[in-house]
Amino acid sequence: MELKTPRDQQELQERIGYFFKDSDSERLRNALTTRAYANEHNITPEKTMESFQTLGDALIDVIVLQNLINKKKCYTPEDLTDSLSEVVRNAALPPLAEAINLIEFVRWGNGQIKEEHWKTDDLVSDCLESLIGAVYLDSGQNMEVTAGVYDRIEKLAR
Repeated sequence: MELKTPRDQQELQERIGYFFKDSDSERLRNALTTRAYANEHNITPEKTMESFQTLGDALIDVIVLQNLINKKKCYTPEDLTDSLSEVVRNAALPPLAEAINLIEFVRWGNGQIKEEHWKTDDLVSDCLESLIGAVYLDSGQNMEVTAGVYDRIEKLAR
């Protein structure tokens, strides 16, 4: 796959079933901007995916834990911890990102494109975490909306 420019963000919003509030989707654009791209285009670090990634990582943990508890598949704290680790480890997130073709919407740096960084599970996982963090902030920190987006992506991956 050769990536040159990110695809239309409207298409991604349709895929995830969530439409960002700002008309130009600045928050979404920032959430899909890698540090390498930002460095090449004089974009400040706070306007990159790193600003959303840690939040998204924590949110995915909460969403998965809620789903596990609601499905009553786990009963002990150890079971929950083991199941959470299995579900949210980096190897589990790339198929979710692939289900919505997330890498096609990311603003990659030239070196990342040349070296095909989108094939790196860690970075693809970071992109998905960043997207979830951006949805959470854009929705007014609405956990129900954020979980709905995550669940929709998960269903698309099945």
